[in-house]
Amino acid sequence: MIWTEQSKRILEDILLAVSLTDQELQLSLRGFSRQKMEEEALAGEAFRWMTLIQDGGMDREMTGKKASPEQIRTAFQSFLSVLAAGEYTPEDAENLRKACREEGIPAPPRKLYIADCHFYDKQLCSRMDMRPFPDGKEMNRQMIRKWNEKVRPQDDVYILGDFSVAGGRDSFKVVSRLTGHLHLIAGNHDHFFEDVKHFPSGSFMWVRDYEEHLDGDKKVILCHYPIMCYKKQYARKPDGSPCAYMLYGHVHNTQDERLLNRFIRQTRSTRVTTRDGTETSIPCNMINCFCMFSDYQPMTLEEWIAIDSRRRALLNEEEKGRDLS
Repeated sequence: MIWTEQSKRILEDILLAVSLTDQELQLSLRGFSRQKMEEEALAGEAFRWMTLIQDGGMDREMTGKKASPEQIRTAFQSFLSVLAAGEYTPEDAENLRKACREEGIPAPPRKLYIADCHFYDKQLCSRMDMRPFPDGKEMNRQMIRKWNEKVRPQDDVYILGDFSVAGGRDSFKVVSRLTGHLHLIAGNHDHFFEDVKHFPSGSFMWVRDYEEHLDGDKKVILCHYPIMCYKKQYARKPDGSPCAYMLYGHVHNTQDERLLNRFIRQTRSTRVTTRDGTETSIPCNMINCFCMFSDYQPMTLEEWIAIDSRRRALLNEEEKGRDLS
């Protein structure tokens, strides 16, 4: 088995999912996962741990103090055999999380993203965005509701700028009602966090202008403003899929976003020759995480990839239609 960062992440997911409470078992399990997995071939038996959870037949003893290290070891060998065969899919991950919720087991945290909420910006209901709310107060109320329907307390939410146009006091009223661990990429309208008298400094996990991190096995570049030539843009996995995504906001659903879409389409259609002489297209995986594109809910990277793919396909069809007319 190739020991990858994705494998480690999935194992951490399972460690969180089963929520072992006995310290000795946790230590023995982590010792096994850190040491033995690199030493053994790990062509294990069956996908026992996740199957037990998915089938609703989880033995409570498997998640408490009565579970033996041998049971845990067998379960993880089983899981890793499926992982090594490349059979663990995003659907498997979501099924695991769903089953954990049904069993009352805390699910692993997710990374979620959203841009340009513009809390308190009532003008966006009557111009530019034309948001479908009668006024700013109702817009705030509905956006908070939709946010909390999606986000769990353990989730990390990355806000890609322009969170609120209000001052510190009113902005904190919104932040204090939102679920999740909030991280802010500062936008051009975000001045509220500078009001240290009325906006507590610990309200966000951090506030930054730019961020890079791993989301699963993908590199994610976060900035309020679109970066057209971003770090690791040309990197690909062995199967040809992209290694990096650039998530941005700022442009909402304006003419600027349509210009960016043309740039993305043109970049993807440009052919280049690699160092080994292979001809290929240029990757350009820029995603506008504008809140209206996700019905005002923070989304996972995989969800944003799907949303963006559908939306850009429609944009491209519209542009083709205009070119023909």
